[in-house]
Parts: sequence; structure tokens; C-alpha cells
Amino acid sequence: MLILVNTNESRLMTYSPARMGLLACFALILGCGGSGPETGTLDGQVLLKGAPYSKPAELAIISMETGQAATAPLDAEGRFQFAGKIVVGNYTAYLTPAKPKENAEQPMSVTIDTSVPDQYWNEATSPLKITIKQGNNSETLNLE
Repeated sequence: MLILVNTNESRLMTYSPARMGLLACFALILGCGGSGPETGTLDGQVLLKGAPYSKPAELAIISMETGQAATAPLDAEGRFQFAGKIVVGNYTAYLTPAKPKENAEQPMSVTIDTSVPDQYWNEATSPLKITIKQGNNSETLNLE
């Protein structure tokens, strides 16, 4: 039982556990105004001039409207799969150098593959646009 003191009337007010539980349920219902933004997943493949891009890199996406961003590593066939959900909307896609392995014994230099045109390494110049819709999304990105 919860006891509250009403300082305006100088009397004790008591609330039963059932009444407190009911109040807590109403607070949760009213306080949780929805399930959040709509989301989707994203996977696909990066091609360089029609062939799978096989060099170490990551694909990054950023929404210029909201600032939402995410990255996914490319495998040896240029395939990628973003972990988790991505908020629906319009994104610019671009490449980033692969992150060095945390357990590497020697420091690793980060380099940009010069066989890929410079525009694809920068979110401000990349022409790659992706629209994430609710549900599963798959994209093939061809770097010319």
C-alpha cells in the first residue's frame, strides 16, 4: 500500500496495490505513443564495372535528411548485409576503407582503391542513392 500526504488538505491518502497497478498501466499506455519509426533491412552487392567488387571495403549509407547512418562490410564477392533495422527514407551510399582488424599484430595502413572512381568514396559526391522501404530491401550498386 502506498501512502501519500496531501499537503494542501493535511490528510493522508491511501492507494491500494490494485489501484496503483491500474494507474501504472494507464501511464504506460499513454506514455508509449507508438512503436517507433518504420524500419527495413538492407542487403545486396557492389559491382565495379559489372563485376563483383572483391577488395576490402565497407558500404556506408547516410540520410542527408536525418543524419542516420550505418555501415556494412563487403565480402569477397562484394555482397553486404546491414545488421539490424534501418529507418525508412532516402540514403546516399558510398564506400569506405575496410576497418583494420582489432587483433592485428602489425599496424595496418588504410588505403583507398584507386580503381574505383573518387566520387564513390565520399558521401557528398556519390551518385548512389538508396530508398529504404519497410520490410526487406535488396540493392545492386554498380560503380562505373
